Amino acid sequence: IVEAGNVVEVNGQFQIPSPYLSASLVSSLSGQSLPGGGTREVLAYVNASVTDAARAYWDPAWTANGDDNPAGGTNAPTGVAPPWLQNAAGEASGFGFITDFGDAAWRQIVVDQAVTLVDFGYDGIFLDDVGRYDEVSRAGYGVSEAAEDMMRHVVAVAEAVASATGLSQTQLRVVINSDSY
Repeated sequence: IVEAGNVVEVNGQFQIPSPYLSASLVSSLSGQSLPGGGTREVLAYVNASVTDAARAYWDPAWTANGDDNPAGGTNAPTGVAPPWLQNAAGEASGFGFITDFGDAAWRQIVVDQAVTLVDFGYDGIFLDDVGRYDEVSRAGYGVSEAAEDMMRHVVAVAEAVASATGLSQTQLRVVINSDSY
């Protein structure tokens, strides 16, 4: 799994800037024979549910402090923040907001990052923070509903990435980081 670095937006297109891994390096890492059989797959990191102010999608105007550290509630989303941030489900241990991951605009952000990385040559994606659904609860919305929303989110992301890249569901590798339940 490779943290590909920041995917940036240039003229409406997402790109991976230097000095991050080059497409030729990603290609050379992928498909190498492994001891004991099989071949190496190179997966790119994409967060499924937690904000990252270092990513291309982030706008400092979205929070009082300009970053994505909730700071114990002192850095609240502003009125210009998108709904997926205004309806954030909570804090991710003080380093980001747990988004409203069921929001279509947030899903598109995740899909756009993943498609860019797979098109760049990665064999698939590693979706981090899928298990954050268990930290989401509010009136009328419990953990079971959040888990179902997260499952739909992961499936929709995988289907959209496969469709956009021309890969079949069996060709695209999607690995999730979640809890044991």
